[in-house]
Amino acid sequence: RGASRAYGHPTVGAHHALQWSSSPHDTDEKNRRYRLALFGTWMQGVHDINTEEGLWHVEELYAGFNRFSESCKKHQKEQRDFYRYVQTHSRTGRFHTPVAFLQGRYDGWDCFGQRTVWGRPDIRFDAPEKAWDTLKYFYPRNKNHGIYLHPCPNESVGYYTGTPHGNVDIIPIEQDDYSAYSLLVALGYNKAMEEDFHKLQSYAEQGGTLILGRAQCAITTGRADVIALNHTYLEHPFRRAVAPDGAFEADTYQGYPVNVGPVPAEAKPILFTDAGRVLAYEIGIGRGKVLLVNAKEYAGNKGVALAYKELLDKLLPGILANEAVYAEGDEDVQVAVYDQANGGKHVYFMATDWYHDPASLRRGTLTVDGSRYSVPAPLGYPIKAAVNSGVAVWCNDWENDVLEVTDASFTAQGIGQSVFTVAKNGVTQDITVDFSENSIVTVRF
Repeated sequence: RGASRAYGHPTVGAHHALQWSSSPHDTDEKNRRYRLALFGTWMQGVHDINTEEGLWHVEELYAGFNRFSESCKKHQKEQRDFYRYVQTHSRTGRFHTPVAFLQGRYDGWDCFGQRTVWGRPDIRFDAPEKAWDTLKYFYPRNKNHGIYLHPCPNESVGYYTGTPHGNVDIIPIEQDDYSAYSLLVALGYNKAMEEDFHKLQSYAEQGGTLILGRAQCAITTGRADVIALNHTYLEHPFRRAVAPDGAFEADTYQGYPVNVGPVPAEAKPILFTDAGRVLAYEIGIGRGKVLLVNAKEYAGNKGVALAYKELLDKLLPGILANEAVYAEGDEDVQVAVYDQANGGKHVYFMATDWYHDPASLRRGTLTVDGSRYSVPAPLGYPIKAAVNSGVAVWCNDWENDVLEVTDASFTAQGIGQSVFTVAKNGVTQDITVDFSENSIVTVRF
């Protein structure tokens, strides 16, 4: 999603390898997993979903289910429900998150299986790639299991679900413009380039916040040297200002080994090692700032990973507080926000814990201009809250949809009767809308 935006692609695609999916294939839990795969992918901004199914014939473990079996009929029902939903609901606008992770030049992280680097079987995952486990801060249900599980346990298996802190994009460091994001986080391997550091400096000078590690300032390309942390660092004024040269000193953080570097005189210390050395500090750059993780190691190192988490804990509340509209889920509730052309936002909530009782209602939290509202998050389909002019409106079922909101009315489309919730000035009210005479209705409140 982030890379598509960076390179100007209008769409994002996803592939569901269902022909070799997890087993058992004929349980209610399997159908709930599949349903969430469809709805969750759509909710997270995907335009083109490819399901590799072989006419609904499942091949994994030589299963005997064909397209006329009860298992595949239920499978098709999930597809029909999803198709009906996207045909009757508008996902408009641009996916919004104020946070992005920077993927460095030549970073070989593989999010699919986490086994090899750059697709080479002779190069295995190591600390630079394991640094990407920091994504679990935003998507804590990611357990790094294999793609295909036999049998799939009735418990969380990931991948990128549950959003207690909202969503993040992953963008290539070589892109030209970082201005869509309030916070950038650099994690894994990066071949530091002068032009990239020009852009990072400009981003900070214009008011952005950057979390950067010393490892991302290296120009080292030999794999053995990278793993051994035999780094040579980029000669660039911005790099020297935020991560000056000097000797490293061995220490620990929360009991885990780290090697910390020198600290600029003007730096503001934030985190300290067990022996009292500065492990992370802040440097003001123009209208923005850089938070430097002052360790030689990547975030694949446990101590450095904990430092990244501490910095995110300190920064994110302020980042979100600057958002007039934002959503909060938890480990079982996924959220998504879309910027609209009229200045409003569409905010989605959906439960993802398919392994729990599907009838139990989960909830997320929507914040609008400082007022917080509890929004239902059912299992199996998203609830969309349309927000504009300080007002939020959502439909409490999956049949009908909110099209437009003003400070005194909303317009919805649907069938039958539905209950819509209006949230304004910290107060909510439920309004029943009857679509029996018109499929599009405007309601004043």
